[in-house]
This record gives sequence, structure tokens and C-alpha cells, in this order.
Amino acid sequence: MRIFICEELVNNLESSINRIKKIQMNVDANNYEAYFIYAFALFESAFCGAIRHILGAFPEKINREKYLSLSSEDICNNLFAPQVIFETLIENEIRKVSKGSALKIVVEAERIFAIKLSYDTKHLEDISIIRNQITHENTPSRQDNRIIESKHLEKREIIEKCKKDIIYLSDILLEFSIKIKGKYSKYTKYKMLKEFWDTLFDSPLLRCEDCIFLREEVASNSNKKVVGFNFDHIKRVSNSISSSEKFFLSILFQQYSQNINERFFRFSDIPMLVSISDKKKIYLFLHVMVLYPYLFNGMNMREDNKDDEIKWQSIFE
Repeated sequence: MRIFICEELVNNLESSINRIKKIQMNVDANNYEAYFIYAFALFESAFCGAIRHILGAFPEKINREKYLSLSSEDICNNLFAPQVIFETLIENEIRKVSKGSALKIVVEAERIFAIKLSYDTKHLEDISIIRNQITHENTPSRQDNRIIESKHLEKREIIEKCKKDIIYLSDILLEFSIKIKGKYSKYTKYKMLKEFWDTLFDSPLLRCEDCIFLREEVASNSNKKVVGFNFDHIKRVSNSISSSEKFFLSILFQQYSQNINERFFRFSDIPMLVSISDKKKIYLFLHVMVLYPYLFNGMNMREDNKDDEIKWQSIFE
């Protein structure tokens, strides 16, 4: 299964875009260099975050032409936490592209996401040069040689150029967000929930459509949809399912309510771990719960994309 929600990634990008736009509106003669560096950092961070997000769900997108960077210390320190090893591997891949080059990180993002963005290569290279000179050559002995000064521009023109470059970066991020939404929009919260359930339970008695549904949160004035269980159906089939299915069902119930299990299982019904044949499911459960601890107890399952919400609602209702 893919533990990936497109809406989360797009929301993170939109947050960065909005922050960059606010920066652009506040640029003046006293802060243009600092805000330029900050905008570039947000641009770079947004792309790195997106790459990190998708590599976590699509590890096959890691560049196979490169040697994977992972130290023996990383392995030894996390021998019993394979997900930490995987996250370390992804972080090492991120560091290879996060080097102060806007062009390099955009090209890498295009490769990983399998999309094509429209941008001026020369313009991105010029922005990176300015960023690096401000960052690394901002001393009295080097200031006169900076590219934005060597063009003999008036201070007013320099500030306007700074504003335009900042907007240019936000426009690239905006196009990136739109392309991602178009290509990966099928990866919704509902899709992840259903795939997670179907991975844990392959019995026809515990079909996702029969066991869980989405409901409006009970709290007043709430606009959230949350996961609910069809307890009547589960009660009817609970004596006919395997011990391993009882095990996973019980730990899912425990995330929903600490008292629900008492209605379905005695403690003696829960099998020993040695009897669980597919140990990978245990790692999967732990991984999903680390990322989404409230998936079965309060996580908002309402999607921004109303069409997707209607489509997936019909499955659960």
C-alpha cells in the first residue's frame, strides 16, 4: 500500500507559497536582502519537503544511478527501527540536492514527481547566484562585487528586482502544486484508509465497506468527518474470524476507544505474537499509527476535493 495523502503535500506547498507572497509585500530598502534569502529558503524547503514526502511513499523513485548513502552507525543505532533507517536514507538523498541551487532542486523534483514545469533556466541560475553571493560574500570587502551591485542599478531598481524574483519563485511553487494535484489527486485520505484496512484484513467477513464508514463528528459546530465502525456487523462475524484478525481488530479498536474491546473480545482471545504469521503487518500498523495516530479517533477525513469525497462516501455508505 501507499501511505501517501496528496492533500497534505499540496497544503504544505500552499502554506509556503502564501508565506513567500507575504514576504514580497513587505520588501523595502531596509530588509530586501534578508527577505530575499528567507524567500529562497522557503522555496528550497518546500521542494525538499515535497521530495521527502513522496520518497517516503514511493521509495522506488530514489535515484538508482547514485550510491545509496547510509553509514553503518545509522544501521546499528536503528537496528530495531527499520523505518528510521529508511528516513535516514531519504534525508541523505535530500542533502544531495539541497545545495543552494534553485535549478538543481527543481530539476530533481521534476524527475522524482515525473512532471514538467515551465521556467527560465537562466533566471533560476541568476537567482541562485544572487542568493549565494548575499549569503557567502556579505562582508565589507566583497559587497561592492556582488552581482546586484555590479549591474549599476539604482537601489529602487534593486528592490523591484528582488520583489520580482521572489514572485518568480512563488509562481514556480504554485505550478508545482497544481501539477502534483493533477497527477496524484487520487491518493486521498479515504484511499489510504481503505488500503490500510484491506492490507490488515483479507477475509471477506471483514471487508472495509462492511466494517467502517465515515461520519460527521459528534461535537457541535464541527466540520469534520471521522472514522466510525459498523459494530453490529463486526459483532456478527467476530467469532468466525482468525486469531490474527482478532489481534489486529483489537488493536484498531483500542485506537478508537479504550472500552470497545470489552464488548467483543476477552483477553484470552488475543493470540500470542508467535502465532501471527505475517509480522510485516505489525510493522505496517506501527508505521501508520506513528504518522497518523488519530486515524481512528478524530482525524479529519473530509477532503478538500469534494468530488473525491462524494465518490468515496458512496463506498462506505
